[in-house]
This record gives sequence, C-alpha cells and structure tokens, in this order.
Amino acid sequence: MVSLSLAQRPRPAVPIQAGKAAPVPQPPLPKVLLCAPSNAAIDEIARRIKEGYRGPEKRGDGLKVVRIGAQQSMNVSVKDISLDYLVDQGIDAPNDGDGGGEINDIRRELEGIRSKKNSLHRSLEGSKDPIQYASIQSEIAAINARRILLTGRLDSLKDEQKSASRTLDALRRSYRQKVLQEADVICSTLSGAGHEIIEQLDFDMIIVDEAAQAIELSTLIPLKYKCRRCILVGDPQQLPPTVISLEACVISMLHCLKLIPGYRLENTDTTSPFLFGCRNLSLMQSTC
Repeated sequence: MVSLSLAQRPRPAVPIQAGKAAPVPQPPLPKVLLCAPSNAAIDEIARRIKEGYRGPEKRGDGLKVVRIGAQQSMNVSVKDISLDYLVDQGIDAPNDGDGGGEINDIRRELEGIRSKKNSLHRSLEGSKDPIQYASIQSEIAAINARRILLTGRLDSLKDEQKSASRTLDALRRSYRQKVLQEADVICSTLSGAGHEIIEQLDFDMIIVDEAAQAIELSTLIPLKYKCRRCILVGDPQQLPPTVISLEACVISMLHCLKLIPGYRLENTDTTSPFLFGCRNLSLMQSTC
C-alpha cells in the first residue's frame, strides 16, 4: 500500500533550461504519514519498511523512512532511522566535552584556592613574625591574582559554550528539516503525529494501522494534515478497540465510523469537517 502510494504520487515538472543556468530546486514530493496507537506497533511497521518488505515478502531495498518520537521509547531495531539519530549522524556536532571538562577543572581549582585563602587568613591573624606576615600576604596576593585569572577564563568558556550551543541548535533544526524533506515515509505514534516538526510537510496519504485499538480522538490527530487519502487499517475481531465507556462497548469501531456525517466506506469525495481536508477515507480490515 505504501509503495503503491509513493509510486502514484505526482512528480513536479522539470523545467527546460538553456545554457548553464543554475539548476532550479525541485519542491519535495508528498509523503506518507504512517501511524499506530502504540510504539511497539509503529516500530514493527517501520522496521519492515526499512528492511524492504512489501507485504509478507522482502522485495528490493527499503524506502527512506524516518521514525519520529523519543528514542528511549523506540525498539532498538529502528533507532538507526529515528530522527534524532539521523540528525546526529548527519551533522558535525562540536565536541564540547573538552570545554566542559576545563570548566569543571577550573571550578575545582577555584574551590581549592578559596580553601587555601581562608587557611592563610587564619595563619595571618595568629602570626606575630613580620617576615612570616609579609610572606603570607605575598602568597595571598599571588592566590588572588590566580583567582582573577581563572574567573576570567571561566566566564570566557561559559560564553563560548553558550555560543556553540546556539549554533548547534540552529544547525540541528536545519538538518532536521532536511532529513524530513528527503524521507518518503514518516512513522509516528498517533500522539506523536501532532508534533510541530512535521507541520510543514505535505502528505499525500495518511495510514493508521491497528486502528481498531485506537481511541477515536487520538485518530483525529494525524487527520489535521490536508492529505488526499486516509486509510484506517484494523481488524476488530482480532484486536478489540480500547473502550473506556461501558456504553460504547456495544458499538463496534465500524458502526461508530458509520455514524460520522459524510463518512462512506467506499472512496468518495466529501467535505465532512471530520476529515480535515481528506478527500478519500477508507477502512480496511486486515487479516494478517
């Protein structure tokens, strides 16, 4: 289904240029947004797409798929296609480990200077020998000079760290958009589909897998994007829907969708507000 949608998406016209004019950048192609209610479900789909599966069989290379969401919630098999991982691999992130280590070293030295200075002041109060008194004062002056030098270096390192952090944040935002624009398929949980990072993308199709287990309000989240087609895939006989209301237990998912004004089981154009701009909505009962 995903491969067929990507093959049928409209291609931008290629302008004919004479001479050595600079190439005109092509707009990104529409993408497929693939969602599921749980991390486990969407991770399994993302893994199969990554490995080149078309249905039950592996056919050819995998598509350009990106899994968005928190890495700690993802299965290890799809972390290499997570958005954060791809961004980290694609940018030359400045290594602030040395700067951070130097800051810690300076702070430890300043703490040692503070302790030594207090000790010298106590020795100064009890000293009656003029020579010893002058020696202690000279040592205190040297310590103060070192403290001023270290404080200035510490402030400089903090400023450099803040500047590097701002530069890195801007670089990450830019590369994050680049990774998303180059992807064919975006995989997310239903709740993650509302993230602002994909609001600028153009989706040709939205697929909600395991839709029989999805809460209806969660299913509305990916439908906020103006896609051409939306497909809900699920089998209420295999995986019953998550129902909180006891009164809703007597209504199956399909019956509930039929109650929505403007809904048709067959593909048809509709202006129902529920569809949020989707022209085609279909429900597929999966048996796999």
